[in-house]
Amino acid sequence: MHQRDYWESLYREEYDSFIKYNLYGEDWFEQYTDGGRKIVNFIDILRIEYTGSQCSFLDLGCGNGQFLFLLDPTKFTKILGVDYSSSAIELAKEMGEKKNSPIDWLQADVFALPPRVSNDEWNIIHDKGTLDAIELQGTKLVRDYLQVVVDLLAPKGYFIVTSCNKTLDELVSILDGKLSFYRNLTYPVFRFGGQEGTVLVTAAFVK
Repeated sequence: MHQRDYWESLYREEYDSFIKYNLYGEDWFEQYTDGGRKIVNFIDILRIEYTGSQCSFLDLGCGNGQFLFLLDPTKFTKILGVDYSSSAIELAKEMGEKKNSPIDWLQADVFALPPRVSNDEWNIIHDKGTLDAIELQGTKLVRDYLQVVVDLLAPKGYFIVTSCNKTLDELVSILDGKLSFYRNLTYPVFRFGGQEGTVLVTAAFVK
């Protein structure tokens, strides 16, 4: 199935469940991140280290928006969730209206962002699983995507990425020359076949 068709179908089902039964969808990797709160706490630390005050926040590949609802909007000058699935954005908007949330939402392809996004500079850019999904379409798209991130990021801004496919060393390698590794969020370590690893990697890179 075409990847976009898959996501449209997935979020359409979540949308229908929300409208009919008031059921909220899942946040990606929530079982490993305390429902996303570990990453939110990580972001709060970085935000304070960045300016000590408010800053802008862009989520690339926001999906149903569940993660963004965990953020305290009063700590940011603006929060924008972007996803190329119209069903995902429709669902996020519906949830946002019910929560009376000030978060803004935009249906757009990350490779064809409108001027309201591309002409701005973002202090924090967040990616949870988007890099993983793009990599399924080829390594060239990964390079193109990371260049989009670099172009959008403000000087000294943070790119925070969570991946289930990449190790920390691999993330550092593919971002070499573009962004500098700053710090990572630690997860429980598992051991298998004499090797150590973690289910997820969350790392912050600075421009």
